[in-house]
Amino acid sequence: MSEQLKRLYDEILFTKWLLGHGLTYLRKACFTDKGIYFDSFNSLSLGLERLCKICLILDYIRREGKYPESNYIKQFGHNLEKLITKVESISIDKYEFTELHRLIISHLSMFANSKGRYSNINFITDGATIDPIDEWANIDQYIIEHLLTDYDKKQCKKREKHYQFYNTIPTIALGYESDKRQNINSSDDFFHQYARFELVSGYRVLFLIQIIQKLFNVLEGINTNLPKEFYIWELNRVFSVFFYGTDSEKRKRRNFMR
Repeated sequence: MSEQLKRLYDEILFTKWLLGHGLTYLRKACFTDKGIYFDSFNSLSLGLERLCKICLILDYIRREGKYPESNYIKQFGHNLEKLITKVESISIDKYEFTELHRLIISHLSMFANSKGRYSNINFITDGATIDPIDEWANIDQYIIEHLLTDYDKKQCKKREKHYQFYNTIPTIALGYESDKRQNINSSDDFFHQYARFELVSGYRVLFLIQIIQKLFNVLEGINTNLPKEFYIWELNRVFSVFFYGTDSEKRKRRNFMR
């Protein structure tokens, strides 16, 4: 194995860990600790960018029979939407992203630029209004309105009723804001927000996994057509940590790093 191929394999492992970390913490991200959102957005945007660039490197090798120079990759920049569009264009098997997939990709692309990553500092210094957590709350709302079943909604109501015995402890809600930055002034509202989080968090990671799966399928398709000296062994094993199980099982999982 050449040193370049070893480094490419290291990059694949790094990408896997970024994505696994991002999925794990997006599953946990909640209004009670908003810093987790930034952690997950950062890891997911970086991981998806690197996955796309690995696809483009392998596609170049498939066409040219050699590794690309740095300028070839630099020309694609850090715009995640443009990178994914480019990967779509080189895919052997065509695939479709849904509206929700596109919303998630657009959000992570926004976060990847300085306006998203430094939104808090930009607000403090310039009054900039971009708020990645508020924007993600719109994605959660889309999930609630378009994807949740009647059974899911009934389960949410059951959880809220289960939490009602905490109504005697009003101070539990003090100091919290919803993901839309609205004050939470009662334990009822607190547990409504928490039940909502429990309901949508599994769907968040499910649709991220579907995006990763589509990009991985492009990567695998290219890899199978590479000359032997460039072929990457055990690619499926590396990424299987995300893909095993049914959709229901993926929604229930809380750790995507093992």
